[in-house]
Amino acid sequence: MNWGLLAGLFFVLTLCSLALSKSVIALLHRRALFDLPNERSSHTLPTPRGGGLALVAVFVAGLGVSTALGLVLVPTAAKLLSITLFLATVSWIDDVRHLGPLTRFGSHILAVVAALVVGLVSGPFFGGALPAALELVLIGVGWVWFINLYNFMDGIDGLAATETIAIGLGGGLIALTGQTEPTAVIACLVLVAAAIGFLPFNWAPAKVFMGDVGSIPLGFVCAWILLSLAEMGFGAAAIILPLVFFGDATITLFKRLLRGEKIWQAHRQHFYQLAVQRGMSHSRATWAACVTNLGLIVLAVWSTHGNEVLALFMASVCVALLFAFYLKFPLSPDQRDTSE
Repeated sequence: MNWGLLAGLFFVLTLCSLALSKSVIALLHRRALFDLPNERSSHTLPTPRGGGLALVAVFVAGLGVSTALGLVLVPTAAKLLSITLFLATVSWIDDVRHLGPLTRFGSHILAVVAALVVGLVSGPFFGGALPAALELVLIGVGWVWFINLYNFMDGIDGLAATETIAIGLGGGLIALTGQTEPTAVIACLVLVAAAIGFLPFNWAPAKVFMGDVGSIPLGFVCAWILLSLAEMGFGAAAIILPLVFFGDATITLFKRLLRGEKIWQAHRQHFYQLAVQRGMSHSRATWAACVTNLGLIVLAVWSTHGNEVLALFMASVCVALLFAFYLKFPLSPDQRDTSE
């Protein structure tokens, strides 16, 4: 790889994301697209919604330029960009007009089915232990769930953007060692640059929220990165990297199912939301997730050297400690900051 070219591309894309994010915030103000606080919100002030439009636009443009420069293969990039743009379009309409749940969920299913039909990923993912048809069904269900959990976890300032950076950084480092076709590596680099440029505007106190136009396509792309790692034989790493989001969303889902609650309704029961309700600031809760994610990146890379079981165990412990911190160690009253 031409590392000088990649470094230059990363720098330019980060600057483009910074500039475009600022422009999108102005657009959202003009169109009065605000998230208004309600009983299920973790925020107290009206804040523009839909800033992920800038992040996704930079990702799409960056991967397109990388394709034009010959850094990635055209077929893979074309499939990934087409489906990402489809999801971004539907999600932007949802941010503006509030589509029904069946339309939103149907678009996620359609995107995942299309990705599997065109061979964006093909497996095997479980070392050939399952029949190919069953494996694809399980992957499809998991992919749709990951898209939605990414949206569920985008609830406090900076959390989804930093998770995207962590998955992109960890996925890129691991993909470098596991393939000759560099599409996943370049996609990770472009994704991290786009997220870094957006993060200053989304960090607590956020000037803009990502919205569905950001979280839904990002969930799709990040899942594709993780599935690509699994295809390379790095299944443990693919589980470890997103464990903060996957663990929180999945545990919360099962808790709500056991209580007989309507799981499609908005709520404030995720671990990070409970932390904020207990008095923890958005920035502190996100920093705690960032520190955990750094540990997960190290463990994911370590798992690629034959330490899968131990790395998975240690990753589970790290995430369990994060959730315990969120629940059992609230800040003292004089440390609390509820202004975000």
